[in-house]
Amino acid sequence: MNSIAIGVALHNGAKTIKRCLDSILCQKQLASQINIVIGDDNSTDNWKEICNEILELENVVVLKLNNNSVCKTRNDINQYIVDKMPDVCLIGRLDADDEFAGDDVIHKIEDEYNLN
Repeated sequence: MNSIAIGVALHNGAKTIKRCLDSILCQKQLASQINIVIGDDNSTDNWKEICNEILELENVVVLKLNNNSVCKTRNDINQYIVDKMPDVCLIGRLDADDEFAGDDVIHKIEDEYNLN
C-alpha cells in the first residue's frame, strides 16, 4: 500500500497545532495510508498536552529538534521521511498554523497522481 507523509513544522504552536492535525486526520476517501511527522523545533509551550491523544497514534512521529529555524526544521522532517519511511510516495507539508481547506484534499491529490 502506498503511503503519504505530511510533515508539520512546529515551534510553540499550542494555539493552532490541534486544528492542523485534525485537518490531516479527518481526510476522507483515502487510498493511501497517511503518516504525520511533526518537527518540534525547541517548543516550550504545552502543545503535547493539547495533542496527547493524537500523539499516541502509530502513524504520528515527533522529532525533537533544536534548529531555531523553520527552514532547517522542514528539511529535517523531509530527510527523516526519506530515510525512515521507504513506502512514502508523496510528501506534503503544513506548518502548525496551517490546515487543509477541506476533508478531500489528499483524495484529490491521490487522483492527480493515480494512487487510488
